Amino acid sequence: MPEDLRAQAKFGIIAGLIIQFIGGLLTQAGGHAHNIGFTLSIAGLTLVTWGCLSLMRIKGYPPALGILGVLPLVGVLVLLLLPVRK
Repeated sequence: MPEDLRAQAKFGIIAGLIIQFIGGLLTQAGGHAHNIGFTLSIAGLTLVTWGCLSLMRIKGYPPALGILGVLPLVGVLVLLLLPVRK
């Protein structure tokens, strides 16, 4: 299970941040691209939060602490810097 959680955490955080970045670029474009960009940003945020929940389970913290992933870069950095409790 830990390998599975590691894969989830890596995928969720990396893919989510990339999708949020692309969504942010599209949001600034205006028109219909704005709506698509907003949707991508929300999808990316969901992936980052899911990845952070998995990361907290790996490190032995309550998964609810992964909600800090809602703060994209700051939250992810704080969670990555937390020591392993197991």
